[in-house]
Amino acid sequence: MFASTNEIYNVQDDILSLEKAHPHFFKNVEHVVSLTRQLQIHYQYLGELINGIDKVESQPPFIKDSVLQIYTEEVKKITEDENVDTLINIFENHQDVKYAQIFLLILGAKPKLVFENTIIK
Repeated sequence: MFASTNEIYNVQDDILSLEKAHPHFFKNVEHVVSLTRQLQIHYQYLGELINGIDKVESQPPFIKDSVLQIYTEEVKKITEDENVDTLINIFENHQDVKYAQIFLLILGAKPKLVFENTIIK
């Protein structure tokens, strides 16, 4: 199922609420999402790590273990934060919205761009 434009805007509202309520946590999330983009790791992998999925299906195949270890340590800072449930609630409340769409909104992408971009991972 695909997310509607209204749902994308609702996610953006939730992200803005998260940023206002927990600015330090939001900055950490933004940092890790940016790192994910820079390392060209699929957003699906990040979403699965944050959600604590034991068997991560989308582990990046071409990243050195040492780099992946540093990356997972950065993600762990998010998952161990007391505010992580707020982010997980966004995932759960908007299950038709892909991780990639949520993370692009966190990076500041406009909802219209996120909705129209069908090839994002």
